[in-house]
Amino acid sequence: MVKGILQGLDDTIVAPLTPPGSAGVHVIRVSGKLSRGILSKCFRPEKARRVKTPWRQYLGWLWRGGTPHEKVVLSYMREPRSYTGEDCLEIHCHGGVASRRAVVELMLARGCRAALPGEFTARAFLRGKMDLVQAEAVAEIVSAASEANRQQALKQLRGEFSQELLGLASAVGGVLAEIEARLDLLLGEGESAGAAGRLARSLAKIARQAAAMCRAARRGVLLRQGLRCAIVGFSNAGKSTLFNALLGEDRAITSAQRGTTRDVVIERLEMMGRQYLLVDTAGLELAGSKLERMAAERSEIEIERADLLLLVIDGSRSLSKKKEAALVRAGKDKTVLVIYNKADLRRPLAKDAARLAVVLGVKDKVVTAAKQGRGIAALRRMLAGIFDREAGGYSGALVVSERQGELLRALATASVRARDLARREQEELAAEELRGMLETLAALRGEKVSDGVLEEIFGRFCVGK
Repeated sequence: MVKGILQGLDDTIVAPLTPPGSAGVHVIRVSGKLSRGILSKCFRPEKARRVKTPWRQYLGWLWRGGTPHEKVVLSYMREPRSYTGEDCLEIHCHGGVASRRAVVELMLARGCRAALPGEFTARAFLRGKMDLVQAEAVAEIVSAASEANRQQALKQLRGEFSQELLGLASAVGGVLAEIEARLDLLLGEGESAGAAGRLARSLAKIARQAAAMCRAARRGVLLRQGLRCAIVGFSNAGKSTLFNALLGEDRAITSAQRGTTRDVVIERLEMMGRQYLLVDTAGLELAGSKLERMAAERSEIEIERADLLLLVIDGSRSLSKKKEAALVRAGKDKTVLVIYNKADLRRPLAKDAARLAVVLGVKDKVVTAAKQGRGIAALRRMLAGIFDREAGGYSGALVVSERQGELLRALATASVRARDLARREQEELAAEELRGMLETLAALRGEKVSDGVLEEIFGRFCVGK
């Protein structure tokens, strides 16, 4: 696909920006050198002789074969002040399927070709309107499922991450230049020892910056994929009722009968601008039928996969030492929120939840009566707090692609190697690591990138972006 993009940069391209189907309005974008000719030959404004001023909207008619073809609102954007950096048209037509098709077919008849997926953004990148980090942020914004994800992707589109990468490249380049100068001048032993210590300190700072970027990228995974929350406990603790209360709908079957949930039920949820993956599990029964044991095994798998465990305690029954021990085992080495449910039935047993939290060494606990909806608002607020803590807040995360994540990890690893080599005064080897880091930073921003990488990146975009 991208070979077509690279080979067809002189083509004028067209694609709808709005999805197929009936709507209030459809928007079609044209980009390329034929845009101005299409404007003069096909469009007649209603209240002007011609389009005189770019970047304004004009109401008028598209003409074809000497007859009015479609009434539209049209904007003309002159290069380089457009999304792609080329002359562009954006045509707003009626929202019917036939209207959209009629406008696109007219543009094709005028010499345009259909745009490939991601071709508009690829042209913006290739013409210097944005770097590759910003281009990939466009795809993140389109696919963002939560407000936190969208906000972080917008920051990256504004260039904040790009500036951070440029700053790091400047620091790496400065240290590399100093090492190369020292190697050329062959400084004396005393002076060399002092300079070596200074270089090692500079490289340690660079390594800390690279490691911080990796941590921010890991937190960014939560913004994209959501916090995976497994609701765990014994049968009839109200896990499915709690699951439904958080979703705001009866998604899982609930009943007074023990062991109603036999399989894992998963739902995606956006709550208070944050993305979650809620997992309702079967009871962690210590013994029972073959079916119950199979269900418990699936629950254990979900416990391993979870970012957060919601350990639910049945407030209508005393928590035995045996069950407490099982819950403690489930929560070992995990982030845990203890939920004392059915608080409307027997509130004095809240001490079970307090004791379990102490044993697990966690502070997060909440009292609920999920069937009546009590405590659910407090639970939502607590989940938001845990999400922000795990994700490092909106400002503390980087929403990166798999490609960017791999490059950041390579950058962090190389920075540690360079630091350690400098400490051992193996400066020639440290210089090689720094040169590799500069290449990695250039690849992140798209300064040095292969056609295959471009094909992979822009091939994930939708047509019209």
